[in-house]
Amino acid sequence: MTAPADRAVPNDPIQYQKYLRIVSCAKDGALDRLDVLRHRVEPKITKPNQVIERIELSHLPHLLPRSLILPLSSLPLSSLPLSSLPLSSLLLSSLPLSSLPLATIPAVSQFVPFRPLPSPPLSTHTALSVSAGWWTICDFAAASIPLLLCSMASLHSRTASDGLPPVRGPTNTLDYYIGVDVGTGSARACIIDQTGDIKALAAEDIKLWQPQTGYYEQSTTDIWQRICECVRRVVGESNIDPSRIKGIGFDATCSLAVFADDADEPVSVTGPDFVNDGNDRNVILWLDHRPVAETDKINSTNHKLLRYVGGKMSIEMEIPKILWLKNNMPPALFNRCKFYDLADALTHLATGNEARSCCSTICKQGYVPVGVDGSQKGWQPDFFDAIGLGDLADDDFKKMGGIHGLVRRSPPLPVSLVPPHRPDRRGKGRSARTTAPLTERQNGSYYSAGECVGTLSRQAAYQLGLPVGVAVGSGVIDAYAGWIGTVGAKVDLGSDELNANVPHNDLSQAFTRLAAVAGTSTCHLAMSKHPVFVPGVWGPYRDVLLPDYWLAEGGQSATGELLRHVLDIHPAYHETCALAKAEDKHMYDFLNAHLASMVEKQNAPAIPYLARHLFFYGDLWGNRSPVADANMKGSMVGIDSDKSTDNMALWYYATMEFIAMQTRQIVESMNKAGHEISSIFMSGSQCQNPVLMSLIATTCRMPVLIPRYVHAAVVHGAAMLGAKAASSQRRDDGAFDEAETLWSIMDRMSKRGRLVEPNADAGEKALLDAKYEIFLDMCQSQQRYRRRVDEAVEKWAAEFGGDK
Repeated sequence: MTAPADRAVPNDPIQYQKYLRIVSCAKDGALDRLDVLRHRVEPKITKPNQVIERIELSHLPHLLPRSLILPLSSLPLSSLPLSSLPLSSLLLSSLPLSSLPLATIPAVSQFVPFRPLPSPPLSTHTALSVSAGWWTICDFAAASIPLLLCSMASLHSRTASDGLPPVRGPTNTLDYYIGVDVGTGSARACIIDQTGDIKALAAEDIKLWQPQTGYYEQSTTDIWQRICECVRRVVGESNIDPSRIKGIGFDATCSLAVFADDADEPVSVTGPDFVNDGNDRNVILWLDHRPVAETDKINSTNHKLLRYVGGKMSIEMEIPKILWLKNNMPPALFNRCKFYDLADALTHLATGNEARSCCSTICKQGYVPVGVDGSQKGWQPDFFDAIGLGDLADDDFKKMGGIHGLVRRSPPLPVSLVPPHRPDRRGKGRSARTTAPLTERQNGSYYSAGECVGTLSRQAAYQLGLPVGVAVGSGVIDAYAGWIGTVGAKVDLGSDELNANVPHNDLSQAFTRLAAVAGTSTCHLAMSKHPVFVPGVWGPYRDVLLPDYWLAEGGQSATGELLRHVLDIHPAYHETCALAKAEDKHMYDFLNAHLASMVEKQNAPAIPYLARHLFFYGDLWGNRSPVADANMKGSMVGIDSDKSTDNMALWYYATMEFIAMQTRQIVESMNKAGHEISSIFMSGSQCQNPVLMSLIATTCRMPVLIPRYVHAAVVHGAAMLGAKAASSQRRDDGAFDEAETLWSIMDRMSKRGRLVEPNADAGEKALLDAKYEIFLDMCQSQQRYRRRVDEAVEKWAAEFGGDK
């Protein structure tokens, strides 16, 4: 493919050596889809004609690309919201100009007709258009479709001299930010304004594979497609000019994503053959428990690094999963792999760079910030040697993200391939091509939450329907986005504490607030000025949210999932489902109301009294905090033969009581070690359960704050990461200066929540205190029982080679 002779094709080795080939595909004589194919200036880099996106014509009204083919024979222009599309060029089927709806096309500057293509054979014509100051090369192929290019200026209202009526589009000048949250079962996106108000919210389910018990896998390809759908929806539904979107932030579950280092393509994590089945299953989900032996091996080293994860590395972390891959993958395939936390994989897909987040690497991959406990490189070579992953230290840990700040020499580039110097956001900088060759590159970059890692690549911008150049913030684990989205809220916590009349949150307030992010599982996050080590609680982690501050993370492996499981196994489950459906209620709402009716019928003082002799311990998926024992199980004392809905309601309450009791156990462990937690800021789906929220407040003896955006606190926090990235200003050397702290953004954008105070009834408090003592005894007794039995069978098991 060649460009017109009067135009030179720029070669940019860092950004956009690739161009897009858009091929029209005919069906029954009509154009029905567009295949977007990736090409490179240097064909050896990747395979040509690789499909990266397929666009159905029915989706065209929601697309915001820079160049677009519209087959007028099957899709009239009048059906498209052209006035809201930030098109820089538009390719149309040949049609008399008089039939074009010019009044709906923004800022048409000229029409340049192409020569008709030969018919009937498939023919190709090359078009060169300008988008945001960069030349974009598109190879348009069509069968018997004469083409016409409409070169268009950037969006603006027409003047009377245009001879056309003015375009009435969005007129506000507010800036907007997008947040993306990837949970266990869905991807979500929201768009917020400068005050933090959510303007639109969208969600899409993501695929989950379970090849065998305890194994859970996902695909970054599927996840990215769902993200793109969500982002396009929120932009379209909010009717916001995409040019006003300045930043985007990502959060995701702490899952491991695997790519090929040489081809930057997904690598299958599905054993035993690890052959890609076409679904790109390259993600081992956080709740995957396959690396049991690997986790035990890691913890047996007693390496000093383990003190930063509560003394033991969890099976849910990513280093055990990487070690499992090494032990099970063909060596040649493992040697090709590079590894990301899922949030970092998303920023990589968005920007194309290899930056990593402090949140992901420190919390889940064993990275220790430089200067902490003698750390010199972040990654600890002796630790990786001890656990059998010493080969990851090769090439300065490149496959894990590299060593922060390390500059490595690389062969100089030909001057023709050196990119032009682009002006920064303030219009400063030279427009001429830099003459000095690039001879250095940085091996690794690590960023605190929301710090700008770069801007959207052309490919990602096209897929998301956003402008090129949108700032991308360093991502975080989903629970940490919940901290960002909740603890900055202003709330009246007492006469001598913060109230609604105080204009700003002082950062010291953050140290007293526990963020509890409660969905499938629950994470408990607490910040401190100095490192606080808590047995069984992960951390302390420095720099993961705010630079130079520390964060500790407790957690419950299953809370929302535990509630679902307990109800599902009860004999009255199907009967109760039918009753809830008949009343058009969610199951939990129905059971809460049923408990209230039982109180009335039995003349009981309160709901806890109904279950006073029912004792449930619910670590069915092991204990994350504060015991840190993956072998913990569940137990129940006080069950009988009752199979009624009444009994199911009591099981439901006992499960909520366990969740509240374990929350108190975690809070007390953290405060005993040096934290100063006096309130709990909730987020996640469990916030919608008033009985559970009241139970947590009363059991823990502290107020619980329910966020303004109950359904969206986590994705709201992700959007604040986008605002943080956008607040950074690009310097002439391409680096970014910090303009606003994340805490300042949280204070400005967080909304007032609803407070749930502890129940003041003395009898209820006394009952819950007594049951808390029994809860602790059940926890300790289970461990004691296991030890006693293991001692008894140790010699016996050794005789036949069985497990203890």
